[in-house]
Amino acid sequence: MRWGGALAAGGGIVAALSVLLLPWATVSIPSRGLHQTVFVRSGSDGVVVLALAGLLIAVGGLLLIGRAKRAAAVVAVAAGLLLAAWGIGEVLLARDSVLDAYAEDVAAELHSPVQEVRSTLETVEIAPSAGVFGSVLAGAVGLMGGFAGILAGRKDRDPSRSGRH
Repeated sequence: MRWGGALAAGGGIVAALSVLLLPWATVSIPSRGLHQTVFVRSGSDGVVVLALAGLLIAVGGLLLIGRAKRAAAVVAVAAGLLLAAWGIGEVLLARDSVLDAYAEDVAAELHSPVQEVRSTLETVEIAPSAGVFGSVLAGAVGLMGGFAGILAGRKDRDPSRSGRH
């Protein structure tokens, strides 16, 4: 269970750092020569990733200290899978996701309707950045940690597999 716990907690830490420190996307308007890096610390994407990161860290910690068994490992698998899927979805759907968030920020600054700002942003180019890819990696690591925890739990329950007869 310890390796599983270390992997799950490590995945959670990578996910948290991806949201807190790394850019999520780069937004460019080539015709205007504008480029901006987008972070998701306070947006809904950031909240979801941080929640999953916290869950992975907590469950990984429980697996590390040996206080949790299979249920915690299953939670780590689910959280890792959700985190990886969320990140992959962001890569595939980054344009709409980032444009919506960007339009909200710009609309608030300009005191304009969000839909009006959003329609003017159709020429914007969006490229996913390190934060998104970090969350996918973190989800994969958390998923592996959960599976390692499940396999270790099976080994602990089956004396013929652990060498104890």
